[in-house]
Amino acid sequence: MAEVPAKKRKRRRSVDLDGAAARKRLDRPAKRSGGGISEAARKRAEHEGDTMPGGRFPIRNAHDLENAKHDYGRANDKPAVKRWIDKRAHELGEPPLGGKKKD
Repeated sequence: MAEVPAKKRKRRRSVDLDGAAARKRLDRPAKRSGGGISEAARKRAEHEGDTMPGGRFPIRNAHDLENAKHDYGRANDKPAVKRWIDKRAHELGEPPLGGKKKD
């Protein structure tokens, strides 16, 4: 039986980042943490009452509500976060976390 030759791996070229390429890479804005909301927007939302104390779980609209529902599993204080999500869902006219819309 003939041996099958192993596939050759393509070598990636290492790119030396000097000059314009390095500056372009360093000039990129830093990634945001916390669901893509900037610190200024988080503080504004907290001032307007759209976040939990400390700026956690900002819920300004239905899209933020869906994000909060998905992030619920990572919460440290689940009962408080569930109450917050359900309160904001009621205010936005959306169904609460894990349940049907109440009339």
